[in-house]
Amino acid sequence: GRVVEEAYVSPVLAPAGHAEGVARLLDAASIPWRSVSAAPHGPELLAGPAPDGVEWAVLAPADHHAEPGSAGRSTTGAVEDGAANDGSVVMVIRTPDLSIVALGDLEARGQAALLRNLTEDGASLGPVDVVKMAHHGSRAQDPELARLLGPDVVLVGVGADNTYGHPTQDALDLYESHGATILRTDLCSTSGVLVRQGQTLVAGGCS
Repeated sequence: GRVVEEAYVSPVLAPAGHAEGVARLLDAASIPWRSVSAAPHGPELLAGPAPDGVEWAVLAPADHHAEPGSAGRSTTGAVEDGAANDGSVVMVIRTPDLSIVALGDLEARGQAALLRNLTEDGASLGPVDVVKMAHHGSRAQDPELARLLGPDVVLVGVGADNTYGHPTQDALDLYESHGATILRTDLCSTSGVLVRQGQTLVAGGCS
């Protein structure tokens, strides 16, 4: 039900088999794709503003190692534990009314690196309206990053009765302590986030 004009993928192509499978699926669907990483001196727009005022930029990963002539199809050798997750594409999306940060599958190390990048040289995003919680609500959440982002609403993409125990109560408590409303896909029906008179509101319900 969607038309995809372009896909962004991480320059950390690991696990290699999964990365190759995604590339095959995108190529088979004739969807252009490229690897992306954050600009060295703060967020740099990849696109926008669109006619509806939407614009977006990549916040992480901080760098990549694309091979010459690879057209963005970078490769990696051995990958440390957690490095694949910390190679997640992290994005900020802004509409005229909402600011959204999607943290991908970042682990603690990746979140700490993102926090450093966002706070150095006065490049901080400041509070945002919506955060897609890192790594399905795993225990590895950076308290200082949560404080910096300070969202009104947190989205947690998680399967019902998953064997990982996600989302953890620690992760939920962290964002709720900053006043965020939590929407999680294992408990919530179709929901929407909207702005009325400067307030971020949630439409829908959770069990």
